[in-house]
Amino acid sequence: MDKDLQSIQETRELLQQARKAQGILACMSQGQLDKITAAISETAAEHAKRLADMAVEETGFGRKADKELKNRFAALTLYDAIKDEKTHGILAENPEKRVIDIGVPVLAMHAPYEIVSKVDVYMAYRTFKAFCEDAE
Repeated sequence: MDKDLQSIQETRELLQQARKAQGILACMSQGQLDKITAAISETAAEHAKRLADMAVEETGFGRKADKELKNRFAALTLYDAIKDEKTHGILAENPEKRVIDIGVPVLAMHAPYEIVSKVDVYMAYRTFKAFCEDAE
């Protein structure tokens, strides 16, 4: 099969999996999402050096030691700063203005560029963009 056609088919299959995953996430509680986020943080910290090495090898940019430090910071320090923030259910209420902010289940409150590898995040961004355009 042509590589472009194979890539398109693979993207379609991944989007189907993403839609199923979103359906599952939408039914999860804040506690369940917090456990997933904690596991992601722990795993990213465990593999910070390997991910840094891979990023430098793939892009040719940066220093491995600097990227490892950035990865550890994102995995541990940033996670520690947001771990107690709610992302699901009632986030805030203002009875005087009759306003309630309600969050949809997500795994993190921060933009994808703050997560481990910018190359991976860029590819995820392209996938999510395609997903959203397809959903319209």
